[in-house]
Amino acid sequence: MKQIKNIHNQQCVKTNSMLSLYGFVEEHEIVVRDGKKEDLRFLYLQLRQSVGLLVYNFCHTHIKDDLQGFDMYMYHSANVKDAIYQYHGHKRTKGLPNFNLLSIQNHLEYTELLINKLLEEESNDYFALESKYKRLSQDLYHNKTNNETSVCE
Repeated sequence: MKQIKNIHNQQCVKTNSMLSLYGFVEEHEIVVRDGKKEDLRFLYLQLRQSVGLLVYNFCHTHIKDDLQGFDMYMYHSANVKDAIYQYHGHKRTKGLPNFNLLSIQNHLEYTELLINKLLEEESNDYFALESKYKRLSQDLYHNKTNNETSVCE
């Protein structure tokens, strides 16, 4: 169990480093849950004027060993506070944006590939980008293809 926790922690450190290299900016939001204030950590990258990526860095302190991880979502806004609100709104209704990558620390190579492809995109159409990258992420994450490059072409 200790070895699994060490591997997981190493993956989270690598994820943090990768997000920093891409220029993700840190933002904190204080929310009240079960009568307690929680400081939630988000990282975001504005890709286009109204399209960005939001990463929620979760930390479950109520379970043994404080499980940490990262979930990524595409958002449709020029304002990160609005993006965080979009995320909270989706969490409340149990629905997520069409493009979302859960536990990206476990799939760093796929996440990097998708971020690189998004940075190369010239389209400003949020819905077209969301649809295209939803399909690509599903192909990469769920099919676990051996040829990542062919999926992205």
